[in-house]
Amino acid sequence: MTGTTAGTAQRASDAMKDLVAVTEHLEQSPSDATWASGSLLAVTSRLAKTLHQLAEAHRANNAAAHSGPASSRATGRVTAFNAATEFDQAARALASVYRHLDHAAQLSMQIDWDTAPTRPSPAPAPHTPTRTVPPMRRYDVGLTR
Repeated sequence: MTGTTAGTAQRASDAMKDLVAVTEHLEQSPSDATWASGSLLAVTSRLAKTLHQLAEAHRANNAAAHSGPASSRATGRVTAFNAATEFDQAARALASVYRHLDHAAQLSMQIDWDTAPTRPSPAPAPHTPTRTVPPMRRYDVGLTR
C-alpha cells in the first residue's frame, strides 16, 4: 500500500465531500440513489473497521503514551485506553447506522423510477415503519479478526 495514513485519510475525506456534492442533485436523477446508498454501505462498513483499528492501535501502544503538563506516562496510558474505548463505541454506533442504511438501500432497490421529469407528488401520508431492523453482527461491518 502506498502513501501515508494522513494522505489516505485526506483522500477519503475529499471523496466523501464529492459524494455529498453529487447527492445534492439526486432529485434530478433519483435512480442514482441506489448506487449512492450502496456506496454509503461500503463506506460505513469500512469506517467501522477503521475505528476498530484505531482503537486497537491505542491499546497496543499505550505504553508509549504520555500526556499532561508534566508529560505523565500514567495519564497518557489512561488517555490512550479512554480513546480506544471511544473509538470502539463509535464503531458500535456505526453498526446501528449500517443496519438502517442497509434496510433503506434494500427498499430503494425495489423502486422503478420514471425517466421523464414529473411534477412533484403531493405530500406522502405519515410514515409507518415497514419492519423492525434486526440486530447487527460483528462480521456485518468487518469487526472480526
